[in-house]
Amino acid sequence: MEFFEIKFSFSIGLISMEELNNKFKKVDNLLNIQLDDNLNHFFKENNLVFKIMDVSNEKKGDIKSIMDSFFNFTFEEIINVPLYKFLVLKTNDELIILAIINSLIFDYVPVTNLNDLLDIFDSIKHLEKINADVFNFDYNKKAEKFFDLMLIDKNENNDFLPSVNVNENGNILEYDLNIDNNNLSLFLQNHSIPYNQFFCSVFAYTLSRFTGSD
Repeated sequence: MEFFEIKFSFSIGLISMEELNNKFKKVDNLLNIQLDDNLNHFFKENNLVFKIMDVSNEKKGDIKSIMDSFFNFTFEEIINVPLYKFLVLKTNDELIILAIINSLIFDYVPVTNLNDLLDIFDSIKHLEKINADVFNFDYNKKAEKFFDLMLIDKNENNDFLPSVNVNENGNILEYDLNIDNNNLSLFLQNHSIPYNQFFCSVFAYTLSRFTGSD
């Protein structure tokens, strides 16, 4: 099973511990997927996989060492464990949030891009992509592409279906897509697009055609 480890960091202003916990509860609501022994997914709430560390008295070099150590983590186990983890570094004037997310999550959760996740933290700054790794094989380029796709601007749209024609009464006319499942799967793999992201996009596009809205 091929998966990527999405690694990035960003900063936000100082907030209370209560606010931080509330934000990570929202994160958990988005990413609370685990896999069982048969690789079937299930939802498990209250993971809250984040730690906070006060580095306000640490030197820059020591903070970098802490960050490097965190980003050396890899998901050697993917069964019955959370597929994401965060570390929050508290400095004198900001919180630096380090994130590692297993790409398998995006096959099952309603998150179509990382902006959905980043929006939870409001005004973020200094978003930095860490060299995205691939655990199973040497697919660094694919991992980088996957990361970039997950940060696509929300206003950018891609057409996954042909235009839907309607008759004078507004009824959708029948048409045959003639989709080849094997070719579709190959296309998604080649472009590092999770199945869930693709079908969510198709569903959103279809709804927009019904409602006439974006």
